[in-house]
Parts: sequence; C-alpha cells; structure tokens
Amino acid sequence: MSRNFVIRVAPDVSTPEDARMKLGSALKAIRKDRGLNLDELADLAGTTSANLSRIEGGQWPRPELLDALAKALGVYIYQIFARAEGVVLPNSDELAGERTVITAYRTMEPEARYHLAAVAEALAKKKEV
Repeated sequence: MSRNFVIRVAPDVSTPEDARMKLGSALKAIRKDRGLNLDELADLAGTTSANLSRIEGGQWPRPELLDALAKALGVYIYQIFARAEGVVLPNSDELAGERTVITAYRTMEPEARYHLAAVAEALAKKKEV
C-alpha cells in the first residue's frame, strides 16, 4: 500500500522549491546554533552527512528523518517550520519560565487568576511605554 503525501505550501511562498529551501536553511541555522557540524548531526539523527547536506540544500526529508533531526537538535518539528518562516520562538529558559507560570496559574483559584492576569497586563503595558 503506497501513501501519497501532500505538501502544503504557505500562501507567501511562491513555489514548493522556496519552501524546501526555507526548511533546509532553517535546519542548517539550528544545527549551527547548536554548534554541530554536518557529520555530528547526521550521526545523531541516524543518517549520512551527504543526505543531510542535500536536505539543507533543499531536498524534502522523509517525515521519519525530519522527526529524528528535530529530536537530535532538541526542538519540535513545528519549531523548524516556524524558523523557516522567520517566526521567533522563545528559548528554553523562556519556555521553562512560561511553564512555571502556567503551572502556577492552573492551581490558582479564579480570583487569584484574575489578579495575576491584571498584573501581567499592567507589566506588559509598562514595557510598551
């Protein structure tokens, strides 16, 4: 049984080739952010450096390999696609802080949630000024 995968391209991407190049560039940027060379990431993801080079150059990776690359890089797949589209995502320290706030918020009574939200809004407005 064969499976056909449909690649959906974001509206602002003119061609599938542009989308592939963006994905490859995002993978390369994340790899370099992590201080990894092609051989190191390829080894961690269970592929070859030649294959990884082709992917960074614009070849679509198999879904299983994209998952392995994301895990080796310590990111989620959606973060690779977000990076490809220029979306700035929080770093791990920011995410840890957000998780702490969210966990605390979930344990609060409704009145405490209201006050926390009011304080957060006030601080956000102060930062805008």
